[in-house]
Parts: sequence; structure tokens; C-alpha cells
Amino acid sequence: MIADIYPPQKMAWFHGLMNAILTIIMAGAPMVGSLINLAFGWRYPLITIAVLSLLTLVMMVFFLARNAE
Repeated sequence: MIADIYPPQKMAWFHGLMNAILTIIMAGAPMVGSLINLAFGWRYPLITIAVLSLLTLVMMVFFLARNAE
């Protein structure tokens, strides 16, 4: 989607930003998951993933529908 919206110079910058953010999230996710596990129990990291996934789906539907107009 980034390639469809932005010119090549901005596209490269956004791809770099997305890769940096993804790397930070992938490095921090196990630590956050284990903290949630210690604080609330083993089910809550899975519930957190489910809630974040549903939130992401809702945001994608909202923003993609808004940008399609």
C-alpha cells in the first residue's frame, strides 16, 4: 500500500520506518508478554494478542474505507 500512495523517495523512507518499528516491536514483545504473564496469568498474553488483532482489523477497515473514497 505504501508503494501505491507515495512517490519513490517517500516510499523508501516509510519502508525504513516500518522496518524499524517492526524490529523494535518484535524485540520487545516477548518481554511485554512475560510481564503480562507474571502479573495476570498465562491466559492474558493471548487475550492481549486477540484484542490487539481485533483493534488492528477495525482500524484497517475504517482507514482503508476512508482512503478509498
